Amino acid sequence: MSVGIYLLAGGIGFAFGALVAFGNAQITRRAVEKDSTNAVMAGSMLRMLVNIAALAVVYFTRNLLPLPFYGTIIGTAAGLSLVGIGLNYRLSKKQMEKNPESADGRN
Repeated sequence: MSVGIYLLAGGIGFAFGALVAFGNAQITRRAVEKDSTNAVMAGSMLRMLVNIAALAVVYFTRNLLPLPFYGTIIGTAAGLSLVGIGLNYRLSKKQMEKNPESADGRN
């Protein structure tokens, strides 16, 4: 197979991972808005389950899609990680602007 098909698979996987990461960011935002440790922990667990489900979807559709599995799974993982980091950074920056005294770790 040519390198182009692997890049296409990686791009499609990245787009899928980015979409899931956006959903995870919404889960995090709602959990943080509740201002409860239990809500944040539950949101974190839910995000982990969503990530596992996204990777499982790629794994179980590997024989149905005409794309290389390794390119797709690596692209999905990269999309989940990189876009998730960016969205969570943006969320934490907004929280810091909203409540600057929480930066000392006591609140």
